[in-house]
Amino acid sequence: MAQTLLQAINVLLRAVQASAAQTANDANRHVAMAKATLNEERVRVLNYGYRFSVDTIDLSYDATAGKVAVSPDYLGIRLPKPYTVRDDGVWDGPNNRFHNEAIENVEVVVDVALEDMPSEIQNWVIRSAAAEFYESINDETSPKLEKKKKAAWAQAMASEHKTIDNPTGITRLNVAFSKAV
Repeated sequence: MAQTLLQAINVLLRAVQASAAQTANDANRHVAMAKATLNEERVRVLNYGYRFSVDTIDLSYDATAGKVAVSPDYLGIRLPKPYTVRDDGVWDGPNNRFHNEAIENVEVVVDVALEDMPSEIQNWVIRSAAAEFYESINDETSPKLEKKKKAAWAQAMASEHKTIDNPTGITRLNVAFSKAV
């Protein structure tokens, strides 16, 4: 089932036990972070080049610019070797100059809104973004998260300590064994 941007933001907020947003443009800092995380993940997934996000175009020579111009609106462009994109133009690396002839059938990655993606890809973006958001928000100091972090730290520390008996048999020592790096 396709989700709206607001629904996706709320999935991320639920992942960190934060309150749901009422709008996608909520001024809340966590909402802004969730939107940014979703956008980064969306662009990363689009750059894989799925059929729904790839178009084929012809690039023509722009005599005014002195190069085959490439629109900065594309998320990615797949040029034949040895060409690359430099300064919004096609760069001919071996000849150390901008390319000056049209190039046909070039694949470009176009920007697709989250709502316009196939639901399977949309869900993948949201799940990946939720995991990333959870990791990034762990640095926050909200009381619930801080309590969880302290409990996890205490558990990790407990597993790093070994209890040994004192040779006298009178007391027990808790000795931490440090791991060599």
